[in-house]
Amino acid sequence: MKTITSFFLALTATFFISCGENSDAQIITDVESLKINESNVSMYSTDNNINLSATVYYKDGSNADATAFVSWRSSDTAIANVSNGSVAVGSRNGGDTNITVSYENITSLPTHLNIITLNDYTISMIDADANATGTYQLLATATFEDNKTKVIEKNIVWDVNNSAIVSGVGSLTTVQIVSTGDTNITSTLFNDINMTKTIIYTVN
Repeated sequence: MKTITSFFLALTATFFISCGENSDAQIITDVESLKINESNVSMYSTDNNINLSATVYYKDGSNADATAFVSWRSSDTAIANVSNGSVAVGSRNGGDTNITVSYENITSLPTHLNIITLNDYTISMIDADANATGTYQLLATATFEDNKTKVIEKNIVWDVNNSAIVSGVGSLTTVQIVSTGDTNITSTLFNDINMTKTIIYTVN
């Protein structure tokens, strides 16, 4: 009985190992193609990340979401980087790049990605009252090469030269006016000193 039981366990283990090996091979050999679901994508250079998705098509005609397990690649990482389908802009200059996905030796057709270039931007303080302390919101507005404007929500850092008058800046856009006097409020976009703006704010 002991010998029969041992043989049965060994046979069972061999069966599962064999199935595991065949399953791995099946996943690879059954893939017919890969596809990025979005095509001709455009985004502004100051946009938050956008998300792309990918589909795997099998030889039996079925398909499944492949976004998480494929490898993503941008042909020009100076324009944009992509990871797990999430696209991050590389610089304010914009431009064009091609996005592909791959699994083993199978690669998708490219999806064209156009990053619309930032021309310039302005900064202001919303509803600021020069005669009152309080909490106010800083606003940065971008103008792009297609002549459209958008509020800048990322890649911008704020600073002041007199925190005794204005406090609470940094990556935040809400500030506290705490005292009277003059201060410079400065913004820097994409960590680029050439993309710095300054306004002088006076509290009476």
